[in-house]
Amino acid sequence: MAAQTLAKLSSNVIKALSSWSITETILWTDSTTVLHWLADKGTWSTFVRNRAKLIKELCNVTWRHVPTDQNPSNLGTRGATPTKLDEFWLKGLTWLGDKKEWPQQPEVAATTEALTEAVSKPARETIMLEQDRDQLNNNEEWASSLVKKFKYWKLLRITAYIMRFRKNCCQKEKINGPLQTEEIKAAEARRLRIAQEEKELRCPFPLKADNTGLFRCYGRVANYNPIFVPREHPLARSIIEHYHHDTLHGGVQTTMSKVRDWFWIPQLRRMIKSVRTHCNKCKGIMVKP
Repeated sequence: MAAQTLAKLSSNVIKALSSWSITETILWTDSTTVLHWLADKGTWSTFVRNRAKLIKELCNVTWRHVPTDQNPSNLGTRGATPTKLDEFWLKGLTWLGDKKEWPQQPEVAATTEALTEAVSKPARETIMLEQDRDQLNNNEEWASSLVKKFKYWKLLRITAYIMRFRKNCCQKEKINGPLQTEEIKAAEARRLRIAQEEKELRCPFPLKADNTGLFRCYGRVANYNPIFVPREHPLARSIIEHYHHDTLHGGVQTTMSKVRDWFWIPQLRRMIKSVRTHCNKCKGIMVKP
């Protein structure tokens, strides 16, 4: 989308300066994925294919790669304190006017992010937790039945009580009274681990296990490492339904924002649309006269 916006802006500028003799137009991007898509090195989804075609139709330009740390637009998209908005933000790159100082161009190869939009499913690196597969198959049906039967919040409370009962059976000092916040968090972590153990973890971003054993996504945004939830597991839909109700039947964007505060679910927008389609309250709101 950013490359398409830049192409539209460039086309308008070229038309406005049509009386000038412009011999060459060069556009810069820090995304090797976009460069790979524009190079027509594969068969991509309709979304990517239409935008790549539109970019080429808008103007005849040369696309080059700029390193991420030298891209001033990142300050506006990732947030920065006023002290960082110095000449780098106000005046741009100092080497831009001298071709001899332009950065060396990397080899445009297929990235993991680029392959996610390929029409034919590529071979992806998968992560499978080492576990006894027979035991996993025996527990999977029972665990999935609880996820499908109960809503997310009630599922966490049931799991917390089961974990408390197990702990009381193994120690002399019994735990009584209402559930504590720590017990709910432990139950949630346990449910998420079960979901990650039962399904293949196919994610376009690097995954690393935290100190609780949960796999988190590590992308380009600093200090944002959401917990990865496989979309094929029923827990993913249960989480979406929970936050959809928590936002008072909010729209797609509102629900997405709430979910992605803590979790990363592939193809989240599509799943939220499906949840809203099957939500009886939303059906009454969205009905056409």
